[in-house]
Amino acid sequence: DRIQKSTRNSITDINKITEIIQKVNDFVTTIAAAVEEQSVTTKDITDNIGQASTAVQDATERSAQNSIVSQDIAKEIAEVSSSASAISDASTNVSGSAGDLSKLSEKLTEIVSKFKV
Repeated sequence: DRIQKSTRNSITDINKITEIIQKVNDFVTTIAAAVEEQSVTTKDITDNIGQASTAVQDATERSAQNSIVSQDIAKEIAEVSSSASAISDASTNVSGSAGDLSKLSEKLTEIVSKFKV
């Protein structure tokens, strides 16, 4: 009777662990999707900033009177572009971490599934 009760308790605990692992997996999947969206958006922003930087540089060449102001604007855009690039790199790292968490979740699910009765 004690063995059966212990077995039932173990099964209940394993089921709870499995549910938690599934929730973690769902969170990881959601995070990975959000990171992917952010990466795409960041790339678009970086491309647009690059185009804007090119346009500013062209305007600087055409307008000697505004060259100082245009150069300052180009520098600020380059800084924003650098920041956007850093955000893109960070997003890639987060995406990799989310993938690692997903793999870990799968391994945990596999391990827990071995304990099911």
